[in-house]
Amino acid sequence: MAAKKFAIVLVEGETEKALFSDFKTSLGYPIKKIVIANLWNVSIKKIMPALTEVSEIVVVFDTDRIENIERFKTNISLLKAKKHTIYLFQQTKNFEDEIAKACNINNRALYSSFCSKIVSSDNFKNEFIALHNRMPKLDGLNINKSLLWSRGIIPQLNDYSSHTSSHDAYFS
Repeated sequence: MAAKKFAIVLVEGETEKALFSDFKTSLGYPIKKIVIANLWNVSIKKIMPALTEVSEIVVVFDTDRIENIERFKTNISLLKAKKHTIYLFQQTKNFEDEIAKACNINNRALYSSFCSKIVSSDNFKNEFIALHNRMPKLDGLNINKSLLWSRGIIPQLNDYSSHTSSHDAYFS
């Protein structure tokens, strides 16, 4: 892993936070802190006071609901205006789709591997967050981290394509 500044990772929810926590603690990834901030729904101004020093900021975001695209663009522009280096980690629709794609399985198989009794997205998320051995579980599903966040950016965000990144592009 190349020498990197320790990044601030902005994630949409608890499942992404759990995964990046594991990346930091189990795999030693250079992550300073992980903050839940859905840039589609909230203004980045609420957390700007906590971003006092110029940092590398990894923004992990879903693309299943993009109604608030202008707010998202405004948030990215505000971060750029503060001279932060931005890396966009676009998820295939959402977290579950991204993990399923990286494991080369469908969503139903992913859900049932985490919660065999009631197979659903919500149960998967709850089980994923509660699990203490997420990385071994994902390794058992043959997760290919090289596939994480590796697809191109949605056309609506083409103006930010120079900020597109992926697991391997950023952490390798």
